[in-house]
Amino acid sequence: MLYVAATDTAILAPAQKYIHPQTGEVYGGSDYADAAKIAEIGAVPLRIVPAVGGLEIFGYAVEDDELTPGGKKYRPIHIRVEAAATGFDAATFETVDDPNNAGDKLTRPLTTTAWVISADDLAAKNNEVNVETGRRLGILTVVYNGWTFQAGPSSRSNITGVLTAISAGITVADPFLWRDADNVGRSLTHAQLIALGGTMLAAADALYNKSWEIKDEIAAIVSATDFRSFNVAADEHWV
Repeated sequence: MLYVAATDTAILAPAQKYIHPQTGEVYGGSDYADAAKIAEIGAVPLRIVPAVGGLEIFGYAVEDDELTPGGKKYRPIHIRVEAAATGFDAATFETVDDPNNAGDKLTRPLTTTAWVISADDLAAKNNEVNVETGRRLGILTVVYNGWTFQAGPSSRSNITGVLTAISAGITVADPFLWRDADNVGRSLTHAQLIALGGTMLAAADALYNKSWEIKDEIAAIVSATDFRSFNVAADEHWV
């Protein structure tokens, strides 16, 4: 059992020392399990009220315990953060008593700033498009002759090297073994390699073109709320 002194000074652990405000007597350790010592201190049972999951703790309060007459409860004071209205950023906050949760606190926006679309916002959103373009290029695949092939930067670089060698008159096996996305070797003639390379290039070029279309779409957005909610990584923008 935990106790609290009648003065509301919390006694929460045996290692904690308590100095009697009148006698100066120091209590601690096993004293809190001794009824006589507890009587000397003038302490009463203390019930620990658990915190509510998911809420930030603002502080603690020792109060009369409605469940234990004559006892006290050690109650966490929760703080609820009120978000700024949609379309606004909070500039400053104030903390007040929470009207919806007696004894708790509420942090609410004191002043707000309306959302705008600045040049920096547009640049940041365009950079998001660049990052997403790079991610999609890295996992790009194409279908040629019924087979799926990787078409990322390394694959395009590799096939460019082979095609450069062929055009330079360097001896390259014909057919040439090229592995598909499932790591299955496919025997491709020089003509098929050229066609596969063209398919890879066209797919990459289509991605770049789509990224420019998305940037144009972003630049045309008027509503700051719509601008902030625009998710450049959503597949719907890339089809």
